[in-house]
Amino acid sequence: SLAEKIENELKEWFEFCTTNYNKGREEKEIIDEWFENVIKKIVKEVENEYENLNFKNVIQKAWYELENKFRWYLRRSEIPNREVINFYIEARNIMLHPIIPHLTSEIFEKIGKDPLNISWIRIDSINEEILKSEDYLSYVMSDINEILKIKKQRPNKIKIIVASKEKFELAEKIKEELEKIGLHECMKKYSSNPIALKILKHPQIFDYLVSNEFEILQQSQKFLEKELKCVVEIEKEEESKEEKAKNALPAKPAIVFIY
Repeated sequence: SLAEKIENELKEWFEFCTTNYNKGREEKEIIDEWFENVIKKIVKEVENEYENLNFKNVIQKAWYELENKFRWYLRRSEIPNREVINFYIEARNIMLHPIIPHLTSEIFEKIGKDPLNISWIRIDSINEEILKSEDYLSYVMSDINEILKIKKQRPNKIKIIVASKEKFELAEKIKEELEKIGLHECMKKYSSNPIALKILKHPQIFDYLVSNEFEILQQSQKFLEKELKCVVEIEKEEESKEEKAKNALPAKPAIVFIY
């Protein structure tokens, strides 16, 4: 039964590659850059696993982990970017070529690549900031969902208000100082700064700090509306008329429910 399951998965992969290569939209969004960098990171990890002859880990990362990331990418983007979908198909087949060479060779031939001239993908750099953007979005969504669990009535609209540039710069500064002087000294240093103290009381903020919060949320607006089942508006603290806007912190935007 396991062999049959694997056979069906490989047939589905062959069908997917030959059907979807060179298909997709032209314009590029943050989510496309995110998935591109996910692929690059997994390629580097798989390369290391091959070097250490950990073939089980190769399959785990190149087959299962990458597919899970692709499912999230599809859920987020709906229609994939052509360049990214091609990179996904090529990279995954190259990573799996030493393990399933007959199938990958046939796929390469079908998509117009020479199966006798395949080389490993060289990765110059990985954008960690872009990778963090999806972690940030998931964190904001879980924050909203936690509040929705308490609320008995689903709102008609949710406003997500992003903290000001000054607050973000302050958080970045505090993050650097935390590494140098520690929490206790930071608390003493910023004892007269209420915003700094709020940031220090939410240490998880530092794990999700991204420089383009507003852009990430804006580009994810339709996705958020679909997931949260209501209208979603993204505002900047400086431009918002909501009283709660002043509560916005970096990586922890203010959330306003409108009924």
